[in-house]
Amino acid sequence: MAMVISSTQITAFQNSIQERFDHELMEYAQRRFPTVFQAVAESQLLALVRQVRETANRFGVDRQDNLATFLDFWVMYGADFHAASWASDILSCNELHGPDKMAVLRSRVEATGVTL
Repeated sequence: MAMVISSTQITAFQNSIQERFDHELMEYAQRRFPTVFQAVAESQLLALVRQVRETANRFGVDRQDNLATFLDFWVMYGADFHAASWASDILSCNELHGPDKMAVLRSRVEATGVTL
């Protein structure tokens, strides 16, 4: 007998996974930037993480490790870093997929002496 999974169950599962990933990214942000986020309420930080994820997703960035780097850039260079000349040409390049975009951006930032 075949097991049938409804679209409602799949959606619930996907939402559960996304919520878990958002909480993991929130905890990462707290560890990575403790002084920035020490006084930020969990609900506010979770909202920020979701905003970061949604923005990154618009550029095809969706892997958890790449979302963490996107969040790093967001905190380090501002919420609109993706519009800066050093990032916008790569993020808007349709020939590259998310992991390649983030690899190029990491390389550009590290070339300035910043360790990620």
